[in-house]
Amino acid sequence: IRIGELKDWESFKVKFSFNANVKNRILKALNVKPLNVSLLLNKLKEQRKDLLPYIKDTFFLCDEVTKKKLLLEGAHGVMLDLDWSPYPYSTASNTLMGAANAGAGIPLNQVKKVIGVVKAFTSRVGEGPFPTELKGKLAEEIRERGAEFGTTTGRPRRIGWLDLEAVKFSCRINSVSEIVITKLDILTGLKNIKICTAYRLNGRKISYSECDESDLRKVKPEYETFQGWKSDISDIRKFKELPAECRKYLSFISDFLGVKIKFLSVGAERNANIML
Repeated sequence: IRIGELKDWESFKVKFSFNANVKNRILKALNVKPLNVSLLLNKLKEQRKDLLPYIKDTFFLCDEVTKKKLLLEGAHGVMLDLDWSPYPYSTASNTLMGAANAGAGIPLNQVKKVIGVVKAFTSRVGEGPFPTELKGKLAEEIRERGAEFGTTTGRPRRIGWLDLEAVKFSCRINSVSEIVITKLDILTGLKNIKICTAYRLNGRKISYSECDESDLRKVKPEYETFQGWKSDISDIRKFKELPAECRKYLSFISDFLGVKIKFLSVGAERNANIML
């Protein structure tokens, strides 16, 4: 049922009643108290008065806004996209840049900039393949320092090295024009830092897009290893003041992806950022 259907109350009543009665059969089978359809309809009829003024043609509404400036934020990570993730470990919608058109009706030629946001390491909530996953003390240390726990559930997130094979795919499929790297400060103090640059399966190189869910469980990541940095970077606001090891790590990421880094996050505070 779509909110626009509230405009035609008689038609809405028929559709709502049909759907509610279907749900009541399920609830009855589960020994759960059924919905009171007439009571709900009375409530909706009152709420309808408040909602009707806000039911608009969103295409022309957004079209007007794009003549100024409009920022759209993806609801989930690219690697949870319904079509391009390791299904079934995905969300229920498309999370790519193209959803600006499919979901919001914004013509793609109106999109002037696509900013990819990626952590300096990889994390994942719940099950599913995770080629660069770390185990043990190092994973626990990064998780604690980075406060990597589910926002709603509090579940500990799984931790791994930065997976540039997956990030490169994300940048290409979304036409990413620049990237933001967050939680760079969490890697401070590590002796060595690794970056995954490729996958191998049965002795041959294989790309992320070639892999299904079972392949991603079996691939062997290839790594580049970088020397870590010891000094605290959370108060730094200029790229040239970052430790040389840190700048080398970042330059490799940018060169590998073929995308410029525009912005770095070096702390939890709102001003703990470096603009490049």
